[in-house]
Formats: sequence, C-alpha cells, structure tokens
Amino acid sequence: RAASRSGETPFDWFDPAGWDVALDGIAAVYIVAPAVPGPVHAFVTRAEAAGVQRVVLLSGRGADTWGDSPFGLDMRDAEDAVRGSTLEWTILRPNNFAQNFDEELWHAPLLAGELALPAGEVPEPLIDIEDVADVAAAV
Repeated sequence: RAASRSGETPFDWFDPAGWDVALDGIAAVYIVAPAVPGPVHAFVTRAEAAGVQRVVLLSGRGADTWGDSPFGLDMRDAEDAVRGSTLEWTILRPNNFAQNFDEELWHAPLLAGELALPAGEVPEPLIDIEDVADVAAAV
C-alpha cells in the first residue's frame, strides 16, 4: 500500500508517530528520502522493529561524488542508513527522469525557451520513472 502526505495511509517524515501505521504488516518499503538528513535512520530502525524485510531506496547518480552539497549529504545519509540496517536492501541511483521535461523541474524553463544544465557537450541519459518503478518492484 502507498503511504504519502495525502493518501489513505498518511505519512510524514517529520511525524514519526505515524510511521508505525504505515509499516504495519508491510514486508518491503520504497523510500524517497526527505530533503534533510536524519529521518531515514530512525525510519529504518522502526521498519526493522516492525518486521519489514526489504528496503529499496531512491538515491541519485553520483551521490557519492557530490561533495558537501546539501543534496549529496542528504542522499549519502539515507544510503548509510539503509546500508547499516539488518534489512535486505537495494539502492537505486537513476539519472534525470524523462518526466522532468513535462513536470515541474524543467517545464517552465522549456516554455521560456531556455534550459541550462551543467552537462556541456556530454550526452545525458534520461530514464522513465516507470522503468525505475519496475526495477524497484522487481528487486
């Protein structure tokens, strides 16, 4: 079952009191880490106690090379939490999503006629989020 801020099973990274309901009877979890370090460690500990067996974490390509950027620190902290657990785990590090072109991230710059990415002349692979979901479900 899906747990989210607005779904049938409520979930909020900053309200640990609700985590137990989301974890009740669950064998596996898919984690999209919050934009701040810390909560994933406590959540993974709670998942272990609830009997969860497997965790899949959505990270990002090159998370280990982002230095001390806030995003890099957040992703590495979440990866450390998963790796340090007793759960079976998989960390997915996809590149940019193809959906970035028609949703929030890149849509407005495209409509304005300019999209600047720090890629230079390097071809950037894009992945469909449905493919990420298929892999997450298969592992």
